[in-house]
Amino acid sequence: MVIRNFKKVKNESGYTNWTRSMHPFYTATESLHFTVDENSVVVFKIWWGGITGNVGFYLYDEDNNPICSLQGGNEDSVQSFTLANGTYSLQITQSYFTGAVAIGFDNVVILQDLDERRYTYVQRNPEKGFYWDYILYIPEHIKHNRILVVPNNTGKVTDNYTIHREKAKSLIQSKSELADSLQVPLLVPVFPRPLKEQALYTHALDRNSILTEIEALQRLDNQLISMFNDAKELLESTVFGSDTKLLMSGFSASGDFVDRFVFLHPSLVDAAIIGGSDAMIPLTNLRGANLFYPIGIYDYEKITGKAFDTESFAAVHKLIYKGSDDCGGWQIVQKEGVTVKYTWQEYYKQYLLPQLLAHSEKGIDHATKPLLSEEDLDNIKFKAFEGKILIDRFKEIANIYEELNIHNTTFKLYEGIGHTITDEIKQDELSFFMTVLQNV
Repeated sequence: MVIRNFKKVKNESGYTNWTRSMHPFYTATESLHFTVDENSVVVFKIWWGGITGNVGFYLYDEDNNPICSLQGGNEDSVQSFTLANGTYSLQITQSYFTGAVAIGFDNVVILQDLDERRYTYVQRNPEKGFYWDYILYIPEHIKHNRILVVPNNTGKVTDNYTIHREKAKSLIQSKSELADSLQVPLLVPVFPRPLKEQALYTHALDRNSILTEIEALQRLDNQLISMFNDAKELLESTVFGSDTKLLMSGFSASGDFVDRFVFLHPSLVDAAIIGGSDAMIPLTNLRGANLFYPIGIYDYEKITGKAFDTESFAAVHKLIYKGSDDCGGWQIVQKEGVTVKYTWQEYYKQYLLPQLLAHSEKGIDHATKPLLSEEDLDNIKFKAFEGKILIDRFKEIANIYEELNIHNTTFKLYEGIGHTITDEIKQDELSFFMTVLQNV
């Protein structure tokens, strides 16, 4: 009965961040160390079921002062706390316990320990061209002179760099299995997405982050190249020389980053996987709309200082995918003092579409504007794609690639899948990279 309930809780109730199913009469104390952002409402969902013994949960602040505790043999509890910016620990004690424990939480970032035998945490080095840290994972066996790069995506704006760092550590740990299978090193940057500069969507390499004059945030694409070059030195192998190229993979905002990086630096990339994002198109104009970065390449030469290299771009092997039920992630809105969470599709229909329709009637030429806002870019996309969004836009972009005879790019739609990465997608990612590496 306990195990059946345990599986039900994990599969249906979201108690999946920390789980244990112990051997009989288990006695131990385990700790979860975590950090929270400024004044976040932290929610812990705690379930445990046992036949013998007891379980205790004890929450402490960074000075080891107790905040709360729970004890018992069986419980299903939701605990909410408003915690200040800082680090905390949750101790879980099991005393002669026969049963299972499951915990789910929101607004918590677990502090990760990296195995120094495989992971190297590299501090920022402005003299070498990168103002932020990066993490390098080195598998036991290296076969190919390629480095896999997965850009970080924290999923929120915050000036707490620890949040970005820990999210990047979690990402590199989850992607290390892919690096092991491919037998290539893995690099994850720790780029921030600062609250004080929230107009810059750094994790998506958006237009503002490309054009910013803030020195430490300038041209994160070039900073990533500097990290790549530094990593080759750290690897201390002649295998990683001037002919070393990148494999890249990203989803959602980091998928945007990968896609845009490939456009900006196609000669450096051998293969890229881009999921759940809006792909750029290698055109300067579509349906009378000038396609500014990051929609197309209208001002490519102004940004990069060189003409777009169609041949190098077409040579990059790309897999661009989306789920058929992908509604574009989430959008948080403050409505009459209440926080409301919409899918991006819902938000678009309720808030953006009326504005876009009104603007389309005015016929403003964005080519005459010195700076472009996100609203301007939305208006350009609305005109260029005739109002198509999400799956419809994805299909049109696929048709454009086909018309341009860019044969190394594959578009794939996963039926019945939302804004997420499934086991099937992970397997396709591995197979795609393995096929490319066979020719290295």
